[in-house]
Amino acid sequence: MIYPAYPLVLASSIATHTHYGPVFLSSAKISTSGQNKLGQVEISIDFEGGKSISSPGINSESPELVVIDPQKLTDANGDTTESSESEESNFDYRLYRSASLMDCLAAHKLYSTISEMETEMAELTPQETQSPEDRLFSMSLDIKQEIQYEFPVPTKGRSDANGPRYASFPRRSVTGSLIYWSRTKDFELPNTEALTLFFGGKWFFPMSNIEWQQPSMELIPQQGYLHTFSFIARAANYAIQKGFMTDSANYPISEFWISSNDIEAPAGITQSNEEDQ
Repeated sequence: MIYPAYPLVLASSIATHTHYGPVFLSSAKISTSGQNKLGQVEISIDFEGGKSISSPGINSESPELVVIDPQKLTDANGDTTESSESEESNFDYRLYRSASLMDCLAAHKLYSTISEMETEMAELTPQETQSPEDRLFSMSLDIKQEIQYEFPVPTKGRSDANGPRYASFPRRSVTGSLIYWSRTKDFELPNTEALTLFFGGKWFFPMSNIEWQQPSMELIPQQGYLHTFSFIARAANYAIQKGFMTDSANYPISEFWISSNDIEAPAGITQSNEEDQ
């Protein structure tokens, strides 16, 4: 979602299916809505691609897979608690619930980290003792990438040894919307170029170059007004000029203000392997 047209290879330890790819992200949508209930965050991601002919260098007998270890339940001091019935530690079920609208944040400002956003917005948002006049009702982010394939004629420089087809990346779009509920038909929203969306967990999307579209309003009888603000995210500053230069790892690489250095390698994947990919 962060890297444009980033190729992926899916690995398996099954002998007849050692690897599959490369595949490319074609669309990704993350959204949540609070209509009539505290809506859960829904994530939908689609890939497209094909079977590779030449081996990507994956060990079919022992592929390097990412192993996810469950988080252990800790006490107030941060120490792991032990079960009274067995010697095994309890697993922290709270870290595995589905994220919902109450975990999400939207700010018309550029934040560098999740902790920075949570700390500052907690200070700006007082605890409501009465029903608020307005609130965030729904938020969504939609990423679409167009991948075109070319089937080459085997000639010098392009042969079947390199694969039966080549993939090109002509365009990509990042759009989204914020929907606010209000008791009145008048609603003001800051017309800023920066926007940061947080959907819980590690789904953090800071954007520095936003184009707001024509807003709309809907009246729901006996409930209130819904104000929809749609936007288009353009490439972040310096992303096109320096984002993919080898000596510019601190610059953003897409529409999101996230650099290569900000992206953590999954557990089990070493830095050298990440660079080789």
